[in-house]
Amino acid sequence: MKIFIITLVVACVVAAVFFIWSGWGIQARRLWAFRTDVPDFRTPFVVSDSILPPAAVQQLQDRAVFVVRQLEQDWSSFDLWMQLASLRKVAGDTAGAAVAWEFASKLNPTASLPLHNLGNLYAYELQDSTRAEAYYSRALAVGKNDISLYVSVYEFYRFIQKDDVTAKRYLDEGIANNLLNAEDLRALLQSF
Repeated sequence: MKIFIITLVVACVVAAVFFIWSGWGIQARRLWAFRTDVPDFRTPFVVSDSILPPAAVQQLQDRAVFVVRQLEQDWSSFDLWMQLASLRKVAGDTAGAAVAWEFASKLNPTASLPLHNLGNLYAYELQDSTRAEAYYSRALAVGKNDISLYVSVYEFYRFIQKDDVTAKRYLDEGIANNLLNAEDLRALLQSF
């Protein structure tokens, strides 16, 4: 009996050490820290000033209801928060989209897409260049291999900020970071 208890204690200690040192433990601690910061994903979903046909509006609303139900089951799903943000943006709820993308970026800090989307939202929808620049900068810090991100940053500086020097600098940076996959960036650079 004594050997059984010692074996059980050792097994529990080994399991605890594995959990703490593994990605599971890190993920669990990160999610536990967010448990009180989860945005209200149940806010009413209203399609504002829609040019969409009624059937498309209904599809959008049905999909939003589905995503909210899924979030009720798993509020920590990065993909569901990304879907909710996209649905809210299409519906015209830019504030709701921003909240969802910001939370998605906290759930997965190594993903550039939510930050990229926030940069686009602030650049084109909300016309806040300072915040757009900040989000693009954060996105580039984690997404150096994202060609579409470099295209967006280039377009932001060239057409919104009217800063061709900075636009070219980001194209050069994108090409340097993606030597084997930068045809689109090279074509944009040659179009100057």
